[in-house]
Amino acid sequence: MKNNTYFHIGFPKSASTTLQKQLFDKHSQINFLGIYPTRNIGQDSDESNKDTKYLQNKDLKGFHNCLTNLEGVEYQFSDVEKYFQNIKPLLSNEKLNMFSNERFSSVLFAHKDRAEKAKRIKQLFPDAKIVIILRKQIDIIKSQYRDHPFDPRNLYSNQKSVSIDEWVERDFKNYDISFVKSIEYYKIVKYYSELFGKENVGVFLFEELVNDLELFSKKISNFLDIDELETYNLLNSKHENDGVSQNFNTYRKFRTQLSSFIPNEIKHNGILKSLEQQLFQKLKKGKKQKVNMSVDTKEKIYSYYNEQNKKLAKEYSLELRKYEYINE
Repeated sequence: MKNNTYFHIGFPKSASTTLQKQLFDKHSQINFLGIYPTRNIGQDSDESNKDTKYLQNKDLKGFHNCLTNLEGVEYQFSDVEKYFQNIKPLLSNEKLNMFSNERFSSVLFAHKDRAEKAKRIKQLFPDAKIVIILRKQIDIIKSQYRDHPFDPRNLYSNQKSVSIDEWVERDFKNYDISFVKSIEYYKIVKYYSELFGKENVGVFLFEELVNDLELFSKKISNFLDIDELETYNLLNSKHENDGVSQNFNTYRKFRTQLSSFIPNEIKHNGILKSLEQQLFQKLKKGKKQKVNMSVDTKEKIYSYYNEQNKKLAKEYSLELRKYEYINE
């Protein structure tokens, strides 16, 4: 099989769902073998392809789960090989094979050792090419905060909401799983470049996708060696997983505060859960929650990433200054 295997690894909150549903799954020159989101916390379009390979093939789901979620002794290469042998018939020799899963670059809801996940790709596909999408750190932090405006040190418990400034302060002190430390882009891009070769790592900007789609389409299409016009047409005016609405987060905060007083028989009542899901969908349709970050917090964030972003801009010819990743 020729070298036509690509891995889109994220970053999270950087148009992954839009690329997965609108580009990778639809482009005539791409054989899509990646995650296909069906339920995000933000507002998605009504489009859904139930026939996409990920939703139809349990071995492909198992393959992704092994590579991105299993930690330590839970991960056995022999298990991954079994999944791989079962999904081999899904691979194409004519089209580009695209595996897409933002959990490769994420420390949340995934195996937190991202170097280990990169090595797993390398072991299976030593000649793979890597697609990385970046988003300005201040904006990606705000987006993550909208999704979970609670204490970032514990994603699984019911707790009171905190301000964005307090959220950032607590996350910087989180030595176990820190979101703000996971988006040191230079470290990840450099690691993948050393592992797969710099020429095999394509780095693209979320901001160009939003503000200059023609340029973004040209760059990513050249790297993937696919038709640029088709890429542009597929992405034009498309937006999935829009930011969490103010109404939805107000309800979530209210529900979290009351959760400890709600009896389990009510929490697990099927009819009530179904009604709540319908309410969720209605509340999601509204104005995006505003996130007002203090000047001090902004300065702290810029100070933390500035030098790394400068090196990244220089070494990979990225317009990071144009989109204010760097604060001079």
